[in-house]
Amino acid sequence: MESAKETHKGAPNVMFIARFKVKRGGEQVWEHIINNYKDWKSADIVPLYVTKRLSKGQTSFIVEARDSSTFADFLLERFSHLEAIEDYYVVNLMRPIFFPLPHEVAGLKRFTVELSCEKPTCKSVYECLSKIKPTEEGIITYMAFTFLERGHDLILSVLSKDMETLETFLHQNVTSIEGVKNISVNEITKTLKLATMFEWKKTVHPLTVWENLTSRDYEEKVYRDVIAGC
Repeated sequence: MESAKETHKGAPNVMFIARFKVKRGGEQVWEHIINNYKDWKSADIVPLYVTKRLSKGQTSFIVEARDSSTFADFLLERFSHLEAIEDYYVVNLMRPIFFPLPHEVAGLKRFTVELSCEKPTCKSVYECLSKIKPTEEGIITYMAFTFLERGHDLILSVLSKDMETLETFLHQNVTSIEGVKNISVNEITKTLKLATMFEWKKTVHPLTVWENLTSRDYEEKVYRDVIAGC
């Protein structure tokens, strides 16, 4: 496997997650993104995908941006006026890496898994996670450092059959890693890919781990993850 450091050579921009806390039952933010994201695309802003977490009343918008200032201006211009938004914050995806998928992922649910680690072990935990291969219980699709205020240092996106099966996967592969302190899990209830094939290949190419990919692999293994709802 290439080291995580090596896979990041040439990554030009920054990935952000804007998490919007929306009023109960509100679809305004989701519809605003779906109806306008194509017009927002530019050399500085590339919408990648959008997700919903009903349990938290939250819509998340994942974007590749030129830099933090560009993304801040974008958020203020495009979202600050929406009445359905109660609050929002931004997650910086630092050193994001993506994983090719096995061929069969139909029927799997997506979960966000956030980890808190002993700080001296964060790097070694990251490297251990980057080596986990898909199993019948779970498939990691991407991960990144976040260092959020509430103590979450790493975020994972994981496909699994259900919460019980995911817990088995985490017990077998994650909780035993030295330095992992706490794990929190949220189910993603709705997702939609926004990036085109070309945009996704350009974004993911320098960030894919544990195997060299051909052009066909991008379509069959990597981009298909976005179609499934990244």
